[in-house]
Amino acid sequence: MRQPTIAALLHTAATAARSFTPESVEQLSQVITDLSQHPLGSPKQIIAYHDVLLFVEANPATRPLYDLARSEMHRLVHHVHARSKGRSISEFQNSGIAGSVVRSGFSLGLNAWLVKRFGAQVELYAEGLEQDRVVQTLNHMLDPVEYEMLHAGKMEWDHWSTSLVGQGADPHRIKKWIVTTAERLPGSTAMREYVFSQFALTTQWRTTPDIPSMSTGRAPRVNVHIHDDGLIKRMTLREAFAQKAPRKMSLTAAERAALGDLAKGVLCLQLRETDPSTHAEPKETLYYDLGRGITIALFSMKADMKMALQSYIGFMVFKNGVPCAYGGGWVMNDDSGFGVNIFPPFRGGESAVIVSQLLRLYRHVFHVDTFNVDPYQIGYGNPDGIASGAFWFYYRLGFRPVERRFLQLAASEAKAMKEDRTYRTSSATLKILAGSTMRWTLPGLRRPSPITADAIGDVVTHHVNTVFAGDRQAALRQALTMIGARIKRPVSSKHPVSRIAVLLQACGYLESASRSELSRLIRDYPTKLVNEADYVRASQQHPLLFQCLHEAELRS
Repeated sequence: MRQPTIAALLHTAATAARSFTPESVEQLSQVITDLSQHPLGSPKQIIAYHDVLLFVEANPATRPLYDLARSEMHRLVHHVHARSKGRSISEFQNSGIAGSVVRSGFSLGLNAWLVKRFGAQVELYAEGLEQDRVVQTLNHMLDPVEYEMLHAGKMEWDHWSTSLVGQGADPHRIKKWIVTTAERLPGSTAMREYVFSQFALTTQWRTTPDIPSMSTGRAPRVNVHIHDDGLIKRMTLREAFAQKAPRKMSLTAAERAALGDLAKGVLCLQLRETDPSTHAEPKETLYYDLGRGITIALFSMKADMKMALQSYIGFMVFKNGVPCAYGGGWVMNDDSGFGVNIFPPFRGGESAVIVSQLLRLYRHVFHVDTFNVDPYQIGYGNPDGIASGAFWFYYRLGFRPVERRFLQLAASEAKAMKEDRTYRTSSATLKILAGSTMRWTLPGLRRPSPITADAIGDVVTHHVNTVFAGDRQAALRQALTMIGARIKRPVSSKHPVSRIAVLLQACGYLESASRSELSRLIRDYPTKLVNEADYVRASQQHPLLFQCLHEAELRS
């Protein structure tokens, strides 16, 4: 009898992994056992097998299947590493598999982490590099005598990078010098990031099997959940929020640092990056167990990267320790916008459960009672969101369009699908619905439309331009003077509240707040720079502030 090909075995495994009947579980176990006895195939087949193994480890039907998937993953990443090692062009480049080669552009913060954490594995890939811009910018960081004695020949990249910088032709040492020198540029972290982005620097990272990655990196303190009850395909936020409070897990400093490394490594191999993961403040990292093998890490940024009013909290979701989703929430008062990206290997699994449990966690930690879907998530400027019918994913969770015309259109489409199970909403209609504002509000509550960061920025801009002819320093001085007069003590421009002082005047809060209310805000606001989660909860004790912001937004 003719033996099935690797391609056929992989197709069977991918199908059986998502079906939890006894027959499928037995079939999947046999297929992975058969594959374990074959040499690994082509790069395309290995990448497909990698995805299957990830899904099985995150959603195992039995403990033996879980152990088998982990064993095969170990074999696979070492095979990929052996085939990638020492090659100038790797067939697994940017595959996302540990042991492969990553080549992409990243921020200064992520490059600094890569250089410090992985040393000579990280190199400069010079193609596309804005060499003149690097030289002209970083020359200012040389010794004053060196800088003053520069002449035209010494400004050429080849001479500058190999002789003046003293790194020879070593692409790792040149990259390390550029990154560490850029870190010393004056100004804020955000300003350094902007300057560094102008270099168009590309990083090449030759990874090893043991790096923090989706393939082999695992979250701590996980009790493996065996899905002997199959997958839960549907869940609403109401069902999730009715569950008991998520369990906060205590972490050591080393475990918090490792979680941050894992988030950075996973996103780096996926050629992605978020500010809360890149600029995470380890002391503020939180970690929770939400059941069914789901744990979630929450990341807050270092002080000088934090937003002035909103709280941008990043996250990574793990299933049985396997990184399976990432994103962020933008919390202001008791309202949060959010964006979730479930990694491709885990789509078709428990996506509804993951998102529901994520928002359950934000509800618990930040006392959020209203959630707003980032329009990109449902297809606004996102063809993948249209193709996947993401609007209906959130509709089934309980989200509804705020605008009446979109709400009526969605209700009409939902009715058509209920009456005819073969009916599908057209791409054209989904593109229309993608223009809606989808919200979920705790049942029984009435909430005004959310305050948007853009509108708040416009309030400040209008105030500065109309009252101070565009002079922002004058606007700040007057706002701080007014605050000092109200609370009967001077407030310095170095006080953290100076970040929002002009806004407080522009929105009318300084005129409306009592002395005691304003004093409490001045006391509470610095918490933001120390602990973002504590700040969110403290800010919710200042409803007048958000009332003034909302009214100012309506006026603008």
